[in-house]
Amino acid sequence: MSGFSYADWGCCGLGVNYCNDCIRFWCVGFYQCTFDNDSPWRYFCCCDDAVSQFLGAFKTAGKAFSHKGESAEELIAAVVELVTVARKEGLLALEGREINNPVLQTGITMLVDGHEPGVVRKSLTTEMNETVARHGIGQAIFKQIGDEGPAMGMIGTLVGLVQMLSNMSDPKSIGPALLTTLYGAMLANMFALPISDKLALRSTQEQMKKNIIITSVLGIQEGQNPKVLEDLLKNYLPYSKRDTELPDA
Repeated sequence: MSGFSYADWGCCGLGVNYCNDCIRFWCVGFYQCTFDNDSPWRYFCCCDDAVSQFLGAFKTAGKAFSHKGESAEELIAAVVELVTVARKEGLLALEGREINNPVLQTGITMLVDGHEPGVVRKSLTTEMNETVARHGIGQAIFKQIGDEGPAMGMIGTLVGLVQMLSNMSDPKSIGPALLTTLYGAMLANMFALPISDKLALRSTQEQMKKNIIITSVLGIQEGQNPKVLEDLLKNYLPYSKRDTELPDA
């Protein structure tokens, strides 16, 4: 936490504006820890545009909560319909078909254009890896917030206690001195860490669906039987969902 002295952080004078002072103290302390060169997520990002990565993490988190997307079962149903058409009419019959999933659309377009299986696999695998990496950056940033929040709150409380003990004329000032610890704990456990866990879950789901797409596109290119491909794709589903009827595509 280089670059800040006790005097810089001593802005938390006990008074009517102490709540705002606590928030300012926590933000200054967290900012310094997060954007310090030794911050764990800086190593993860391996880039210099830390601020843009930090702001991008909030955009990623917003999509994780707001964007529902199609389920794995719906994706498999759409693939089975596509492989049935391709088996009967050929790959060119898939050209111009409306496909809701953009990654699957990219894969089908590559098939229609006649790309080699190795090229198709590499392109779709790169797309999957980049998506997982973006989610990983968001997870790392929010986990860092969750890790640093309580620590910054405790340091703020210690600063407030030192100032309080230097002037014992008002014993009631002990209450405000504890606010930064409360703020730090609340931010970590009610905001940052839940979002990090949510991003981890979404990343796992997204990776599974992209693996389904890669397997599907390569299966369509090989001319696999629709039933065989469907059974193969159902291996990605939990056992409880493998025997259920797929929804309409």
